[in-house]
Amino acid sequence: MSARDKPCSEMQSIKYESVDSSEADALEHEATDSIDPSNETEEPSQYNRIFVTRQKWLLWLNSFIFCLSAVLLLLNVSLIQKGHDDPNDLLRKTSEHSPIFDHINIPLITKRMNATLVEPDPLPIYRRPPSPEVDAAWNRLANIKPIVISRSDVIKLGRDPSIAAKWPESFGFGPEAYIGRIDVFHQIHCLDWLRREAHFDHYYGRKWPPGTPTSDMHRTHVSHCIYLLLQNLMCSANVDIYTHYWADAQLNAFPDFSVNHKCRDFDAILKWQEDNSIDVDLFGAIRKPPDYEERIMSHRFKELFGWFDSNPDDGSDSGQIG
Repeated sequence: MSARDKPCSEMQSIKYESVDSSEADALEHEATDSIDPSNETEEPSQYNRIFVTRQKWLLWLNSFIFCLSAVLLLLNVSLIQKGHDDPNDLLRKTSEHSPIFDHINIPLITKRMNATLVEPDPLPIYRRPPSPEVDAAWNRLANIKPIVISRSDVIKLGRDPSIAAKWPESFGFGPEAYIGRIDVFHQIHCLDWLRREAHFDHYYGRKWPPGTPTSDMHRTHVSHCIYLLLQNLMCSANVDIYTHYWADAQLNAFPDFSVNHKCRDFDAILKWQEDNSIDVDLFGAIRKPPDYEERIMSHRFKELFGWFDSNPDDGSDSGQIG
C-alpha cells in the first residue's frame, strides 16, 4: 500500500513523529510565553508608558486649575466682602483720593430740594437779608480752615511732597504732616462771596460808594468764584430730573425745582471739619522754611496782592502760575 493509500489518522501520526522532540519542546515553550498575561504587566510597552505619563500630566494640570480657580474665587469673595464692609465704597469710586473717607462714614441720604421761587415760610436763614445771624450761618458752612494730611495723601493726590507745604513740627503733628483743605468748603466760600455781591451796598458800600470802581482784586475774586463753581457743577453733572406743573398764573408749564437728590451727608463732613481743622490764625502765622523752594508767581498775581520783585523785568514771569 502506498503512502497515498494510508488513512488520514495514520498520516498525521507519521507527520508528528517526524518532528524532533527538542524542537517541539521549544515551540511549546514559545507558545506558552506568548499567551502569558504576566509578561505584559512586568514590562509595559512604549505606548503604555506614554499613555500613563500623559494621564499623570492631565491629572496634575486639572489639580492646578482647580486650586487656581479656588484661590481666585476666594480672592473675589474677599474683595466683594471688603467693598461691602466699607460704607464709603461707592463714594470712593466717584471721587479722587481723600483721607476723609478713612476717618468718617458719609451716609448717602435722599433729600428734597427746597427750591421754590417764592420765599417759603419759614424763610431759611440762607435766604434771609444780611444780618449778623445770617453771616454766622454762612461762615459756619464756609469753613475753609486747613487740616492735616500725610505724605502718602500728598502723593496720591498727584502732588510732589518736596514742594508741598508742611505743618511745622512745633504744631505736634509729626515730621511728615502736610497742610490740606476740603474743597467743598472753598466752594461754599465762593457761593457766599456771590451772596455778598448780591447785597453789595450792605457789605461794600462804605468802601466803594456808588460811582466808585471796585478794586481789581475784588473783581478778580468774583470772577474766580463764578468760574470755580461752574467747573464744579459741570464736574458733578447732576442728571436728576425735575418735572413741571400747570399753574393758574402761567400760560406755560412751570418747572418744579424741588426734586429729590441723593446727597452725601454734609452734616457728617462739617462736624469732622469742625473737630479736626486748624485755626486760620495759626495757619496764617506759618512761614516758609529756608530749605523749601518757592514758586515764582506771575507779575499779574503780584500786582493783585501788591507784591512785586525788586526787578520785575528780569524775565522771571515765564512759565509762572497764579
